[in-house]
Amino acid sequence: MPSSERARPKVRLAFALSSEEKLKVERYAQALGVTPSELAREAVAELIFKLESPSTETLQEEESELAERMKKLENRLAALLAKLTRASAQTLYFSTLPYLHGGLPKEPLPEGAMKALWFESRNFAGQWLKRAMPASEQEEALEIEQEQGAQGEQIDSEGGQ
Repeated sequence: MPSSERARPKVRLAFALSSEEKLKVERYAQALGVTPSELAREAVAELIFKLESPSTETLQEEESELAERMKKLENRLAALLAKLTRASAQTLYFSTLPYLHGGLPKEPLPEGAMKALWFESRNFAGQWLKRAMPASEQEEALEIEQEQGAQGEQIDSEGGQ
């Protein structure tokens, strides 16, 4: 210990140990060449230091877990926003169809026309998303779009419109 710590007045602290613990403390103190009291003082000082300053490993683990959870949350929110924007753009596409083609159809649509319109609306929504975001985010959005496209094709093939 530094000499400045030895110059401080010491206060007695009494506590009881089991006989096995007392023997172990005495053996460790003898092996280190110090008195049992000095060993106990150093042990208490180290314990106080550890309690007052959290471990950097623990902090790093907590920070990495938190960063991982935040990244997952960010990805989920980005995917949700992409889905909402896509749905809004597809709604816009379908709501403008009567104005683009001279009004509502007077006859039923031919077979497969609705599916074709659906894919056209998806393309329109994809273009809408590309124009709405900065170039740095477009790569990430393309990945999300490809994943959703694969999921959408599965739903379409299972009987959805």
